[in-house]
Amino acid sequence: MTAELFRIAPRHDTPSCLWPRPKYRGVLHAAGALAVLPLGALLVEAAAGTTARVAAAVYVVAQLVVFATSAAYHRVAKSPTARRRMQLADHSMIYLLIAGTWVPICTLVLPGSSGRVFLAGVLVAAAVGIALKSFGVHRFPRSSNAVYGVMGGAGLLALPAIVTSIDVPTVALLALGGVAYVVGALVLLFKRPDPLPSIFGYHEIWHACTVAAAACHFAMVWLIVS
Repeated sequence: MTAELFRIAPRHDTPSCLWPRPKYRGVLHAAGALAVLPLGALLVEAAAGTTARVAAAVYVVAQLVVFATSAAYHRVAKSPTARRRMQLADHSMIYLLIAGTWVPICTLVLPGSSGRVFLAGVLVAAAVGIALKSFGVHRFPRSSNAVYGVMGGAGLLALPAIVTSIDVPTVALLALGGVAYVVGALVLLFKRPDPLPSIFGYHEIWHACTVAAAACHFAMVWLIVS
């Protein structure tokens, strides 16, 4: 009976934050948050110079906050009010992660003023996205979701400068992380595949893709700052 609940489409007027949760929802991000603590400390320690350490620290904090917020939303929040509020925070923190990932690239890879201008644009986009989410996750879904794509896809504009400034393995890690995010986003969009809806469904595959992408980008940032 419980498994059947996950195969029945929720009412169209039921917010997604109140849909049934598979057994392992949020476990991967909880593990990710725990992993970021020691690995992040090592990353900051390995950074060469003050600017690199600051950039690494910003990235680590952004990654930790995203994983921790997602884990809290999916594992801890129980009441409808808590789940609505935590969903807002969960979605908003994604902008923070994207911006935090750009910090090492903009400050250590992109040359001079172009890096500063690019970073300013990313931060403004993050602020706009968070503001849109703050008015309600479901009020401006297309606009707020488009900001994710703009912030992530901005890498295509900076790609020529990035490619000429870092080595092939670092570029490959950046690209692999981006591909993992895109694959996960498509799974989330189409809600397929959904192998074990009551245990490990399409949303968990999305989380697995984000963990894989985070691992690639963590390694990328390590190569950039060290």
